[in-house]
This record gives sequence, structure tokens and C-alpha cells, in this order.
Amino acid sequence: MAPDFDDLFDDAPDLLSLKQYLMQELDSCNVEDLKLSLKKCLTDARKKIAKLRKEIRDQQEILEKERVMRETAENELRNLSNNLNREYSESLYSSLNSRSNVNNNTRKLNGTSNESLLMEELKSSRLLNKTLTEKLSLTELELEKVLQNKKDMKMEMEVAVAAQGAVLIDKIYTAQKARDAATSTRLKLLTHENEELLKRIKQLEIGVCGCDSVVETNLVHNDLLIQDFSNQKPMDTIYTKKSTNESKSLMEEDALKQVAQLKEEYCVLKERCEMFELQSKNEKNRLANMQDDLKNKQSELDEALAEKMALQAEIQSIKLRYRCLLFSNTKIYTSQRKKQTIL
Repeated sequence: MAPDFDDLFDDAPDLLSLKQYLMQELDSCNVEDLKLSLKKCLTDARKKIAKLRKEIRDQQEILEKERVMRETAENELRNLSNNLNREYSESLYSSLNSRSNVNNNTRKLNGTSNESLLMEELKSSRLLNKTLTEKLSLTELELEKVLQNKKDMKMEMEVAVAAQGAVLIDKIYTAQKARDAATSTRLKLLTHENEELLKRIKQLEIGVCGCDSVVETNLVHNDLLIQDFSNQKPMDTIYTKKSTNESKSLMEEDALKQVAQLKEEYCVLKERCEMFELQSKNEKNRLANMQDDLKNKQSELDEALAEKMALQAEIQSIKLRYRCLLFSNTKIYTSQRKKQTIL
């Protein structure tokens, strides 16, 4: 976490110690480290999304296998029902032929034999129905297990994605907060340095003005002295004029040099401020692009989850159709057996 930079100007004794302290703190929360951490988080999120897509493909393959198993079971039931209908029609046809060909004495024996055959067929049909119900119960148990596993996998994926998103948001928030704190401290430093430079320039201007006034007063005083001692000391007056002029020109040159140097420092600091503002704008744009990427990945994840929900709904509909078909087949089979027993 970035330090609290608001109270640093009160704690630091002077500008140099404050600058050193702030540069150490800014090096500790470097922007490049924040970029690397954000890139690492984005790569982890992409890997998670690829893993989720792979799991969804595996689930689709499992659903295809289940669909094939259901189709085979439906075909078996259809074939069994057709065979039973065929056997029933053949038995009816044979019974009618036997009844028309035999005499009244043999009808009782044929009736008893037909009854025994019907009882055997009834037993075989009951066994077949029992085996079919067992198969149906086993398939239902397998489907329930698959659905439960899918629900567990969905919950685990949602929890993992939520945790990953929370970690990413926390990292982005901390990085942005540290970057904002660093930019604010740098701007404070630059403004403080600008204020110091302006104060120094004003002081130098005031000093130059004071020197001019002192030089003027000295010149007036020297003129008076020259007027008083013009007849006695002409060489001294010439020397004093020359020394005052030289000192004035030297002071003016030093002041101009200092002012030019301060202006150059001010221009350099201004350029640094502009460069830093451009860097901060670029960093903001990069963070915005990263946030857009995260939003796109989240939308892709939502689409994958919606596709998974649609597949689960399709499984439920197939299961209902399978049950209805099985119920209708059993109903037809029982009705046919009742008719056969009545006949």
C-alpha cells in the first residue's frame, strides 16, 4: 500500500529531506510493478476462462453420450413393443385357426394349453417389465449423479470466478490508489519547488533594486565629496567613480546571471511537470483499457454460464420425453396384455 503523503510536509524538516523521503517512497510503489501485477492477474483470468471453456466442452461431450444412450434405450423399447405386438397378433391368429379347425372335444384341451401359454407369456412379460424398470431406475440414478456433479462444478466455478474477480478488483483499486497518491505527491513537490523558485526570484529582484538604490546614494555622496575636494584630490575622485561603476556593473551581472539560472530551472521543472502529466494520462488510459478487457472477459464468462444453463434445460426436457415415452409404452403393453387375457 502507498503511504499517506498528506502529513509529510509537516514531518519533513526541510525541502531536501522531504524530497529524498518522497523519492524513496515512490520507488517502493513503482508503476512498473503495478503494471506487471495487473498483467499477471489478466493472464490468470484468461487461463481460468480457458479452463472453464474446456470444462463446458467436456460437459457437452457427456451430454452427447447421454443423448446417444437415451436414443438406444428408446430404440430398444420400441423394438420390444413391436415384437410383443407381433407375438400377440401371431398368437391370436394361431388361436383362431386352432379354434376353427378342432372339434368341440379338443377345444377344452386347446383352451387349457392356450391358458398355459398365456400364463408363460405373462410371466415373461413381467420379467421383461421388471428388467426395463430396473434399467430405467439405473439410468435415472446416473442422470441424477451427473446433474449433481454439474451443480457442484457450477458452484465451484462461480466461487472461483467470484474470488478471482474480487482479487483483481482489489489489486486494481490498490494500484490506482497508489498511483494517484504518487502523482499527488509529485505535483505537490513540483508546486512547492516552483513556489520556492518564485520566492528566490522575488528576493533577488528586491536585492537588485536595493543595490541600485544604495549605489545611487553612494554616487550622490561621492559627487558631494568630489565637489568638496575637487581642487585638492582629483585622482581620488576619479578612482572612486571608477570603483563604484565597476561594483555596480558586477552586481548587475551577478543578479542577471542568477535570474537567468533561476528561469532555466523553472523551465526545466515546468517541462518535468508536463512530462509527468502526459505519463499520468497514458497510465489512466492503460488502466481503462485493462478494465475494458476485464469487462469483456466477464461477459464471455456470463455467456458460457448461460449456455450451460440452456444445456441443463435441454437435459431436463429429454428426461421428461424419455419418461413420457416409457410410460406410454408400458401403458400400451399392459392394455394389450389385458386384452389378451380377456380373449
